[in-house]
Amino acid sequence: MTPRQLADRLQLAAGGALRAELERRLRGTAMNMETAGKRNARARMRVRTGNLRNSIGGFVQAEGAPVAGIGPVQSGADILVGVRAGGVFIQGTEVVYAGIQERGGTIRPRRVKWLAIPTARVMTAGPEGPTTARYASPRDYPKPLRFVPLRPGLAALVEAPQGRRRRPVRPQRPRRPTRRERRPRDPSTRRELAVLWWLVKQTTIKPKWFLRDAFQQEAARVPARLETVLRSALEAT
Repeated sequence: MTPRQLADRLQLAAGGALRAELERRLRGTAMNMETAGKRNARARMRVRTGNLRNSIGGFVQAEGAPVAGIGPVQSGADILVGVRAGGVFIQGTEVVYAGIQERGGTIRPRRVKWLAIPTARVMTAGPEGPTTARYASPRDYPKPLRFVPLRPGLAALVEAPQGRRRRPVRPQRPRRPTRRERRPRDPSTRRELAVLWWLVKQTTIKPKWFLRDAFQQEAARVPARLETVLRSALEAT
């Protein structure tokens, strides 16, 4: 007797109660996966809009289930349980970056020339340091910004100085610039400028595994829960 044949016999013997109890237990498992996934996302990523966290959801699906829940479930159909994120619309925003945050990878600009990485000066301060950017992009910054090229593939956005008189710069002897002097400076005063955004051509994101860890944590508890359901069904029959 195969496991599926055993399940069919148990389903017939229990009048469908076995499958109903299995789905009830697995729905609880899916909800636990969803809760753990959202908790991992909050702890492992800087949250600005909450769209990614809100897109996380546990699910229970049955193969052979009827469309719109109308009609009987096919005999011997498998039940799938898991957790997923992204691909849903939250307030008009599609969470297309869920996969790259989960598995990690390299991001390159598609419609623009640079990727803007905010610094601590344009981020909100949390109990353990900067957390999320206060602006969705440099275009939302309320003051004019100046583009400062540093080297191929790297530039900076700084706040454009206002109302300063240009001073002549004294010539200096040629020498190798120090690490501190490689940072952008105001040409009128030679003072170091505060970088608000770093501009890069690509950046690599480390994997967060907020879904994988949530799934594995709850999946390890499923056999014990199913054993309880199976034992109850066998005792009833």
